[in-house]
Formats: sequence, structure tokens, C-alpha cells
Amino acid sequence: HRDLHSFPTRRSSDLSEINLNNSRLRILVAEDNVMNQNLMRHLLTYWNLDFDIVNNGKEAIEALQRNDYGLLLMDIQMPEMDGYAATMKIRNELGMNIPIIAMTAHAMAGEKEKCLSFGMNEYISKPIREKELFRIIHDIISSNNGRSEIKNEKSNIPVQAEELLNLDRS
Repeated sequence: HRDLHSFPTRRSSDLSEINLNNSRLRILVAEDNVMNQNLMRHLLTYWNLDFDIVNNGKEAIEALQRNDYGLLLMDIQMPEMDGYAATMKIRNELGMNIPIIAMTAHAMAGEKEKCLSFGMNEYISKPIREKELFRIIHDIISSNNGRSEIKNEKSNIPVQAEELLNLDRS
């Protein structure tokens, strides 16, 4: 029996609700494990986020070329193209600066530094913890270039973080 995660059954008072009605933020999740895909689907839906899920790095690259995303949650170990190779291609060949959060079951020393050295912006270890993922998404959104906005790389339309996250409630 592997308890990889616990689904929230009610609104947590310590997690603020995200309001994305007026935003263009869309998240791409690259994850090959069905259980982890289901967890991400559940949490991102719960937080009212718009997202797509792909099975590997190759599919992530194809999705990034077809659609605009404001954030990429990237598993490291995937078939066909792993998270490291995909990140290098996204940064070097596609020239995209989309924030990338590495998701890995490898909690070894130096793993976070390796992810960052490959051009990823942040790192989260598996099993994914709801509060930690929320905090990382919030931090990336609110600290984008030191401003409270996210720019869609193709349209350059700024989206204020205050529109994305309603943090007035506790």
C-alpha cells in the first residue's frame, strides 16, 4: 500500500482560493505516472487553474509549440524524453523562459541544484505535498521578474498576480 497523497475533502482554511477568471495563466503538467496525473488534475481543478497534462517531455515540447502556458510542472523521469532533456530543449532550442517546476521522487543531495542548473526555476520532491505545491506556484507567480505579473510570452499581455491569487483570506 503506497499512500502517495491525501486529497483535500474540504476547503482548507490555510490555502487561499485562487481566482483566475480574468487571467491567461495556463499550466502544463508533464507527468507519466497515472496516479500522479490524477493528483495534479485534482489539485489544479480544486484551485480553479486551467491546465493540460502530457505524458513525457516530447509531448510537453509539442504542447508548448501549440499553446501558450504560463507555468510548466515537469516530472524528471519520463519515457521518450526526460525532464532534463525537455528543459534543455525548451531553453536552448525554443528559447522559452516559461517557469519550470521540477517534480522528482529523487530526494538525493544535489538533486535540486542539478534541476536548477538545467534551467528549471524550482524543485518539489514526490510525493507532492499540497501546501508546498501551492506555495511554489504562488511564489513563482508573485515573484516573476520581481513584479507581480506574468507575461504571456507571445502576447506580452501582463496579468496581475492579484487577479490570480486572492490571499486576503486566511
